[in-house]
Amino acid sequence: MLERRAVLSLAVASLAGCSSRAGREAERRIRVSVYPSLSACPFHLALEQGYFRKAGRRVEVEQLADSTRFLPLLARGQLDVSFGALSPALINAVLKGARIRIVAGRQRAVAGCNDGAVLYADRRAFPGGLRDLRQLKGKRVGVTGRTNVTGFALDVILSRVGLSAADIELKSLSHAEAAAAFLGGKLDAIAATYLDRDLEGLSPNVIRSIGLADVLPNHQYAYVVYGVSMLDVDPDAGARFLGAYLRGVREFVAGKTPRFLEEYAKSNRLDPQRSREACRAYQPIDGEIDVQSMQLYIDWCVRNGYCPVPAAPEALIDRRFLEGAREWARQVEPG
Repeated sequence: MLERRAVLSLAVASLAGCSSRAGREAERRIRVSVYPSLSACPFHLALEQGYFRKAGRRVEVEQLADSTRFLPLLARGQLDVSFGALSPALINAVLKGARIRIVAGRQRAVAGCNDGAVLYADRRAFPGGLRDLRQLKGKRVGVTGRTNVTGFALDVILSRVGLSAADIELKSLSHAEAAAAFLGGKLDAIAATYLDRDLEGLSPNVIRSIGLADVLPNHQYAYVVYGVSMLDVDPDAGARFLGAYLRGVREFVAGKTPRFLEEYAKSNRLDPQRSREACRAYQPIDGEIDVQSMQLYIDWCVRNGYCPVPAAPEALIDRRFLEGAREWARQVEPG
């Protein structure tokens, strides 16, 4: 069972068709797993603007206590859509035959906007600054997930100076645990993704070093993922949902702000104005999937033993929905 369910929007009617079809579509719900963060703003903007209602669908948000649980739920049809990052679990599930596919691209590492993952150092451990990454050798380095984008980013960053995870004292912690340990002086450095704040502003001991965007500019690491219900049972719903979501992305990147951002900033003690003014270019407005980024991550997973066999990105992708979304957008969007 899902830990929490919140119905965020009610469908009103389909765009076309007879009344009986409209009635059936109004009953069609789409269950979405989306983690509450600033990166979810385009989804919430589309929700607040009623774009999913215009697509004739009712959207429900499923709050999962454990984010890894979305894969089996997608495969069993108990969840329809997930907004998440590429992971060994997703790759391995697809290779084992699970009906789960990536249908659109989301977040990417853009310098000065969303670095994907950033390496921070403690001035107490590096009083002269972290001028050479080889200074990390033998140091206590935290990472918010060994197999996710931060683990990937840390390995890429270390490899630039001939180091690997074996050369440091690596600690894998949650975001909250890692930040607390680092700021408390229990870690010498940390690789983390904090889209909504920069750790450098929290303490004079924090030195902001290199980020994933500096070594792999525009690396894409987060995607829209569909399960069996969207892929096989109701692909028309999948195209409409994606079209509505991408409209939210375009408007968010263009400057429109959802109420969600204000509420999120307030509940997380962020400066609302600073959150509104933050760079938004890390969201690709066309939803295109960067297969080169996917291949780099898949190859890394294979090298580290997280995935037993190599895989081609296309094995994880279903491109039908991007074209369907564009066709739907041409029919309903002004201009």
